[in-house]
Amino acid sequence: MKDPVFSVFSPYPAVKFALPFALGILASAFFDPFLLTALSLLSSILVYYFKPSWIYLLLILFSGMLRMEMYSGNRDIAPIHCLQPDSLQYFVSSADRDSYRTRNYRLTAYDKGRQVGMIQLYRPASAPLLKVGNSYRFQNLQISWLKDVQDAGRRSGYEEYLFRKGYDGTARIRKNSRIDLSSEKPLLQRWLASLQIARFRMADDNLRRLGIRRGSLVNGLLLGLKKEIPARTADAFRYMGMSHVLAVSGLHAAFLILILYQIVRILQLPRALSTLLLLLMLSTYAALTGFTASVTRTLIMTAAVLGAPLCKRQNSSLNALAATAAAMLLLRPVDLMDAGFQLSFSAVAGILILYPPLKSIIYSSSSSFSNLTKAAMDLLLVSIAASLFTMPLTSFHFGTLPALGILLNILIIPLTFLLMGCGILMMLPLPHFIQNIFVHSADLSARLYLYTVELFSGQPFWILELPLPEGPARAFAAALMALLSLVLTRIIYRQTSPPR
Repeated sequence: MKDPVFSVFSPYPAVKFALPFALGILASAFFDPFLLTALSLLSSILVYYFKPSWIYLLLILFSGMLRMEMYSGNRDIAPIHCLQPDSLQYFVSSADRDSYRTRNYRLTAYDKGRQVGMIQLYRPASAPLLKVGNSYRFQNLQISWLKDVQDAGRRSGYEEYLFRKGYDGTARIRKNSRIDLSSEKPLLQRWLASLQIARFRMADDNLRRLGIRRGSLVNGLLLGLKKEIPARTADAFRYMGMSHVLAVSGLHAAFLILILYQIVRILQLPRALSTLLLLLMLSTYAALTGFTASVTRTLIMTAAVLGAPLCKRQNSSLNALAATAAAMLLLRPVDLMDAGFQLSFSAVAGILILYPPLKSIIYSSSSSFSNLTKAAMDLLLVSIAASLFTMPLTSFHFGTLPALGILLNILIIPLTFLLMGCGILMMLPLPHFIQNIFVHSADLSARLYLYTVELFSGQPFWILELPLPEGPARAFAAALMALLSLVLTRIIYRQTSPPR
């Protein structure tokens, strides 16, 4: 007899865990932590003796709630809150800058070699520049703890974002602040900082070769420096509903994986060694771009898909996606509240679930498509599949819905890959005369890219703006979009299922 609760997910065991665990994280705000502990223990006892699927579901649900409570509790008693800020050593692990100046730094705080917290340091225009990879000691910093702001009920949206990203506080350099260089450097942080130094050196070279506008576009697409892109260009992408192209995401990582995979194939290495080499290079790129949610997701999914044959396991992309989500939420459950995390996983889930049946419906009606038409059709179907699953989230977070902007993916994504390819070749350490060829190629690609964006961005029909304020109205619209997505998904699968 089939399991009445989990039969639909029987080929995907990771989905059985990830979905109720995520629901538990979302529901954690409505339950007392002591009650959660008692319910989790009770569910464990019932599963052990009776083993019904619905109690197994409740156990995972309560586990998600409990994990979120444990994470929030650990953040509330972070060691840095009990120490004097002037006695700590601060390691500059990365910098946040636009095309013109460095705006703030990410500082990792250490007390006698032990990491105790993380701070966002705002840098006034008159303050001295700090070097990524160096350690400093500060005297008389102006520090605001995010926990205290939360307790007072006045944390802004950006401060809430910083708290979710793992920051413990924000700091500003005062006029009478004292900054001393320290010789102590943690080993792991030193390696990560060396990648950030290389990242900014490559970014500076791109700006010098291509100019601020075109160079910042390459830096945003390849190095994850999205804030360097001028507001005019970023707004043009937003008006077309294509802002996701500017952020380093699974799309960019997938293109990089394709290039690395071809290189590994040319070397004809053993499968285990080629898999290890590919994951090592992708891990380095993830560290270079700051371990964004989408690149981290791609890294873990790639490890799961490539590692399955080595472990004599069957490949399943949807199962790998669910396992990746579960792993990331176990480590940092607060990531589930991040819009980027939600959009990243929902878009990939939509592609994995809806693209195969959509492709089957389209190609079964006609088999006379040319290769170029098939490539364009595949891009369109991928965009439709991803949009159907992200509609509820975009309507809730941004008050927008995709319209004719879906069609732009047919043109923008190939141009994105062209510019990324030229940018990668331009940054390789090649002889000067060969590198100049690639610099000119990247310059022409960036000009074509920006011209295309400006040509289409002036039209008002690429996205649909919902005239709804934040709150219950948007939540209701998101619920309607989720219901519509479920109905359309069911209709699509009915079209591909054989008649009874």
